Amino acid sequence: MGGYIPEDQKSYLISIYSYDNRSLSGTISHPLLAQPRPFGSTLELLTALEELLDQVGFPARGMQPRRFADTPAERAAADGGRQPGGEALARFQLRVLFRQNASWQGSVLWLERGQELRFRSVLELLLLMDGALAAGTRPGAP
Repeated sequence: MGGYIPEDQKSYLISIYSYDNRSLSGTISHPLLAQPRPFGSTLELLTALEELLDQVGFPARGMQPRRFADTPAERAAADGGRQPGGEALARFQLRVLFRQNASWQGSVLWLERGQELRFRSVLELLLLMDGALAAGTRPGAP
């Protein structure tokens, strides 16, 4: 894309509809998507976000990813393209500010609680989301 990137294209809305065995499934919303993009696993979430980051062109990659194969295998949507129903367990607004050291750095806002934290890696992002979901799904959680 290159050049100026509008502010509304620098954040991604992640809605989690299922959190079984610590595996996330839900949708990603972004202005470039005609409709929310479903994901059926945590790896699908990360792969879809990486593709969107490349499509938006912000932030630029710090390095090219390494792969065992020249091209990634085609992925089929885990749910056949259906949109998850019901109310989201949690929603996160993700802002990736940098893609350095083969990871992401930025901030994540847990919309239901209005809490925002910065993360220094994809692992830290996943741990933050996992902690929010564990807190939000415990009986009697505030």
